[in-house]
Amino acid sequence: EHHIWIYDMDGNSAPRRLTFGGRNRFPIWSADGRHVAFQSDRDGDLGIFWQPADGTGTAERLTKAEAGTSHVPDAWSPKNDVFLFSVVKGPSRALWSFSVADKKTEQFGKIEIRDGRPIAPAFSPDGRWVVYRSTGGDQGTTANYVQPNPPTGTTYQVATNGFHPAWSRDGREIVYVQGFGRLAVISVSTLPRFQFSEPVEIPRGFNEKMAPVIGKNFDMTPDGRFIDLVAPSQSGGRIVPTNEISVIQNWFQE
Repeated sequence: EHHIWIYDMDGNSAPRRLTFGGRNRFPIWSADGRHVAFQSDRDGDLGIFWQPADGTGTAERLTKAEAGTSHVPDAWSPKNDVFLFSVVKGPSRALWSFSVADKKTEQFGKIEIRDGRPIAPAFSPDGRWVVYRSTGGDQGTTANYVQPNPPTGTTYQVATNGFHPAWSRDGREIVYVQGFGRLAVISVSTLPRFQFSEPVEIPRGFNEKMAPVIGKNFDMTPDGRFIDLVAPSQSGGRIVPTNEISVIQNWFQE
């Protein structure tokens, strides 16, 4: 079994187990912080459930995965009205949305990728845009793209060969993993129309031996003052992910 735990960052209480029964993975917070959505196999399929984060309620099913597929929750809209999830079948992934109000699902922006790597979508802070990794363009380029939310058919390719894009908390930048130990940033303007700059590498290295495809290994805090990095460790000469989180403060000041 795999379970999801909640830890209070004030350090005054022990971690609290949230889930019971089955394998429970890939948790994401709702925008209001009241629920946690996650994948669970407790009923035989790999669908998505959610339950109150305070532990007062039981898990409620949100999606049911067909045989041979799994649903992986990815990102919650800051408006708390929808979340995005990947429908995974072998090396193929398609991006879908779940509406909280009517409990309906639909494919989001015709986004699909077949290289076995995550789409990694992220909502802009105002909920009007989604950045993600996919294959598109005339040459079928694997890159980072942006679409409006809800989708209109318009797609912007903002960077090539990028992984795990994320918005800054003010919505003016997109940060992504450019390669081994490298982050890059794109300046973004959404009004009166969507515009973006060329990527600029952030001049500081980290995780030089961690492949950029091994899950997202950075995040920005709500105040934007520092970035959390999940550093690799060595085992028998191999570089492997660690369960420790290193926090680097005053990133931009230094």
